[in-house]
Amino acid sequence: MMRFLSSLTLLLAALAASAPAHAQGYSPTGACPTHQWNTGYGSMTASANCAQPGFGDLSGTAAVSQGGTGDTGTAWTSYTPTLTCSSGSVGAATVSGRYKTLGKTTFVSLAVTITSLGTCGANFYVSVPTTNPVLAVAPLPGYDTTTGFIPVVAESSGIIVFAVTPATHQYYASGVYEAS
Repeated sequence: MMRFLSSLTLLLAALAASAPAHAQGYSPTGACPTHQWNTGYGSMTASANCAQPGFGDLSGTAAVSQGGTGDTGTAWTSYTPTLTCSSGSVGAATVSGRYKTLGKTTFVSLAVTITSLGTCGANFYVSVPTTNPVLAVAPLPGYDTTTGFIPVVAESSGIIVFAVTPATHQYYASGVYEAS
């Protein structure tokens, strides 16, 4: 019991010796000194509560070197991929894609609708965004709306391979690869 009282006394003495938060310039109404949150990771908003800051109180962008993504909340970028076949050519198709790059990581989403097969045989290929070539081979989940899941691979040659015999189906793929 004596040890507990001694520890409690030391704690109370330490608390009494420290200046209250409001004496140090902090207040629960948002009037925080600029040095409290302006650390390069973002800054506190004017309406924030200094006594209980939360993630919603911070704004700005954390650099990759600071553990962030460097992204300011930008939207994905649309692009029109080129569709080719390992042999022959597609008669008619609609191809669309979009991507987002954070550092060296690229997220990509593709939609291919083949409406006329033409002479396309074996696999078909879709180009990656030209500004984000693939550093290493990366598997991407693919889906054929008629037959189900299909193998799709992003290759370092700058193409995404749909490893199926093409048909007049809708195909989708999305995933992540490391850009060079």
